[in-house]
Amino acid sequence: MKAVWEAVKFWRWRSGFVVAAAVLFLILGGLAKMWLDTPGIRFYEAKITEPAKAPKVSVVVPVYNAEKYLRRGLDSLRKQTLKEIEIICVNDGSTDGSVAILAEYAAHDRRIKVITQENRYIGAARNRGLDAARGEYVGFMDADDTVSPNYYADLYKAAKKHNADMAVTPLVNVVKKDLPWWVRGGFPRWNDIFGDGTVAVPMSNREKVRKLLADKEAVGSAQLAEAASYVYIWEVIYRRAMLKAHNIRFPECRCMTEDGYFYYMAGFYADKAAVAPDTAYYLYRAGATTSQGQYKKPNRQEAEMLAELAGFYNDSGRTDDSAQRWKKDFYAYLQLMFAYDYYKFLPADRALWRQWWHELLPEVDVSQAVQEDEADSGMRAVYGSPRRNATDVARLAMTKEEGAIDVARLAMTKEDSVPTREEKAGAGQHETGSGAVQELERKAGAGR
Repeated sequence: MKAVWEAVKFWRWRSGFVVAAAVLFLILGGLAKMWLDTPGIRFYEAKITEPAKAPKVSVVVPVYNAEKYLRRGLDSLRKQTLKEIEIICVNDGSTDGSVAILAEYAAHDRRIKVITQENRYIGAARNRGLDAARGEYVGFMDADDTVSPNYYADLYKAAKKHNADMAVTPLVNVVKKDLPWWVRGGFPRWNDIFGDGTVAVPMSNREKVRKLLADKEAVGSAQLAEAASYVYIWEVIYRRAMLKAHNIRFPECRCMTEDGYFYYMAGFYADKAAVAPDTAYYLYRAGATTSQGQYKKPNRQEAEMLAELAGFYNDSGRTDDSAQRWKKDFYAYLQLMFAYDYYKFLPADRALWRQWWHELLPEVDVSQAVQEDEADSGMRAVYGSPRRNATDVARLAMTKEEGAIDVARLAMTKEDSVPTREEKAGAGQHETGSGAVQELERKAGAGR
């Protein structure tokens, strides 16, 4: 009996030790994972002391107050499998810790070049990067985004294989944060690719692009025009010689659609686009970290910029199928952009927006744009316009109060397809509309 008791004590002690060791292992493993998942330069990483002599791809990154996500984005660039890469960061007048982060990374990796300028907006920042680029191809990444390790290698390989002016990926993932555990996939979080409680899900408005590019290694410019409204500049690399030959640059205005201007110019001149179907761009859209800023009132510069591009298409003199398809999609894009901006403004400001478009873009039927937008009034009531709502659903974490305000403010009636009495009264008055909206805004403001 004594021997049995001794055996029990021995195994009890041993099992306790095993459990304690297992707990300690899990704690240390968790701490190690947290450390490894934290973005930044590791002490054991060797410095890269020479810039790429003949970069295959130059990546332009405009930076404006992006300290929260900048390290992760720069880590994803410097760990690209394509080593002949040039990373051009244009500090557009940041006032946070972005400048120190850029200096730290540039000192560690000579492939990173930092250019500093006064705040001149994102278009000017990207143009400054284009001027400094030496790569055969040029790509763009926003400072709060990341790319998969093979991203630029796959795009470059596809472009070279087909001797294409552009290479595009249909795979764009939106990174969501602070989702419930059952949405993240439980524990372990199989889709928590960054290890920080975020998950990446496919952008929901990509279906048209995926269908167009499915099972294709390359598409002609005319085919690419069919989904032009849904392709963004940062999911494409561009042959720098083509951009230079046609003087394709970003408009340097405080506009929200300068990227669309650039893409519609580049696509118009490109002969074809190669496809890299399996490489992914991760879109954070966590805040105004790309020097875009926000405007709450109508912006005439944006209408002028789109009118300039419309003039380019009308005066190009090209009658081939590719040019006509790009022109057709561009005018559809104009209607979408009018409706998108129209519903961002208060009723008193919409008349001014209509006036500018009638003056600068008389060929665009803005009434039809508004009526077509109302066909999707349920989602548009919360997120703005059909073109952007699918993306915005994934990008924005709206509170109940904000959603209620937007529903009340943007739940449009038939009268909104024509100027209302309030609109005709002039754009100088900034009324929030109904008393219900004012009450919702008052409650939301008290809750913030």
